[in-house]
Amino acid sequence: MYQTLPISQAGGTGDRKGIIGGSQVGAVLGLEGYVTQYDVYLAFTGQARPITAQTEETFAFGHILEESIAQMFTFKTGMETVEVPYVYVVPEEHHLLIHVDREIVSTDGRRRALECKTVSSYAAGGWVDYDNLNLPYITTDRIPPQYLAQVYWYYALGWYDEVYISRMTNNKLWTYLVPRPERQVLDAMVQTAKAFYDRLVAGWVPPMRSSDRRANPVREDEGKTSVTADAAVERACMELKDVSAQIRTLEEREKKLKDDITGFIGSATWLVDEGGRRLASWSTQSRTSIDSARLRQEMPDVWKKYAKTGESRILRLSDRKGRQSL
Repeated sequence: MYQTLPISQAGGTGDRKGIIGGSQVGAVLGLEGYVTQYDVYLAFTGQARPITAQTEETFAFGHILEESIAQMFTFKTGMETVEVPYVYVVPEEHHLLIHVDREIVSTDGRRRALECKTVSSYAAGGWVDYDNLNLPYITTDRIPPQYLAQVYWYYALGWYDEVYISRMTNNKLWTYLVPRPERQVLDAMVQTAKAFYDRLVAGWVPPMRSSDRRANPVREDEGKTSVTADAAVERACMELKDVSAQIRTLEEREKKLKDDITGFIGSATWLVDEGGRRLASWSTQSRTSIDSARLRQEMPDVWKKYAKTGESRILRLSDRKGRQSL
């Protein structure tokens, strides 16, 4: 059965230090998503990456819109919701917990929860869109894997009969009732999370994905001249060479096609098909820019005053003989 704790007694629910919550359990299970096992490790050990101003604003919008999503859920389904002043924990394992966005007021003795999501149109591809938005909700588990794991985690720790998830995209609301899985599935999730927690406590560090490396750019250490590639990175270098060669081939093909099309258009502006439908345009446009070389030569003091030097690291692949490409 479920066990609750007041939020004030639940430990680091804000910074996720020392705990595993619903938004992280998908990564713990190894599912693809925004959060990785390495992210969980960083948060668990208090080393989470600093929150950028943009991320902080996104979180703020999500929190503010949560109330609006809950109100729209009530408007469309007729089910009232309330905020939850406590967390659900695994009994005797208070570092494994959930804090649901809303619980649904019960009129029949059944336990129900609501998860609210604000999802950009760019990230909406993993969700089922149903055309009739007048429907209060649809029953499906076709939602992004990490969100599905989060809902299952709510079932596992909150012992709910039903968990709904509403997502707002472009001021439209879609709501899904995710079917409850078998209890053995939920118990297996809890056991996996426990094992993951024990490994973190023992000092295990999950491997970084490429996205983790990309999210943690490091400055060049001039004293560290080389590092030995592992098999995965060596394969990545080989693949990058092939991709770069394909890009060059495609760019050359792109230039040839553009030359053929613009040569055919000639002095006209529009290219149309036999039915008059526009296929392309070739029109004149102007752009104003600064001749930096001339400015530097004729007015060096002005150029020096406004010149800005940036610093970046450039990746250049070597050929099979180890020679550096340009």
